[in-house]
Amino acid sequence: MSFLVSKAHQPRLVGGALCLDFVNTVDPRVGAERRDYLGDYDALLGWASRAGAVDAAEAERLRGRTSGRTGHRVWRRALAFREALYPLLHAVAEGRKPDPRAVAALQTELSAARGRQALTVTPVGTVGEALPVQPELPLWRVALSARELLLTLPAGRLRVCAGDECGWLFLDRSKAGRRRWCSMADCGNRAKARRHYARRHPRRPGRQSSGVA
Repeated sequence: MSFLVSKAHQPRLVGGALCLDFVNTVDPRVGAERRDYLGDYDALLGWASRAGAVDAAEAERLRGRTSGRTGHRVWRRALAFREALYPLLHAVAEGRKPDPRAVAALQTELSAARGRQALTVTPVGTVGEALPVQPELPLWRVALSARELLLTLPAGRLRVCAGDECGWLFLDRSKAGRRRWCSMADCGNRAKARRHYARRHPRRPGRQSSGVA
C-alpha cells in the first residue's frame, strides 16, 4: 500500500461536522493508494482555515509565531489524534463499541482544550468561552467538535460512505435519512456509472477449458 502526501489540494468538506472533515483528510480511507492532505503543519493550518477550525486572523498569527520544531510536534500530534478519532467515529457509525484507546485519545485532547478555555465578556455583556491562539488550536476545536457530535448525534445519522474504497464519514442530514454517499458528485456518480455499465455489459458465462494443452 502506498501513502501519498498532498500539499497542492484540499479535500472536499462533506462530513457535516468539523471533526468528520478532519478524519476525512485521508482519501480514500481504505484502498491500496491513499492520499494524506495534512502533509505538514502549514497544510494543517490551511485545512483548518478552510474548514472553519481557525479564522483567517488566527491562521495568520499561527503561521507567523509557530516555529518549525513546534509546528512539527503539533503536526505529529494532529496525525496521531486523527488516526485515533477515525476508528472511534467509524465504530459509532456502525453501532459498535469504540476501542477504549481511541476514547482515551479523544479525552486527552478534550482535557487539553477544556483546560485552556477561558470565559470572555463582550462589550454588550455576552459571556462566552474562548481558546488562546496557540499552535494546538485546530486540534482543540476538532476535539470539541467531536464531543458535541457524540453528545447530540441523532440515532443512525452518522454514516460511512458506501463508495468502493472510500470510507469517509458524514452526517446524514437528509430529510429521509437515506444518504449513502459522502458526495453524490464523486462516489455517487461513480456508483451510477458502474451500474450503468453493468446493465449495458452483463457478464456472460466463460468458456470451459478442455484441459488439453
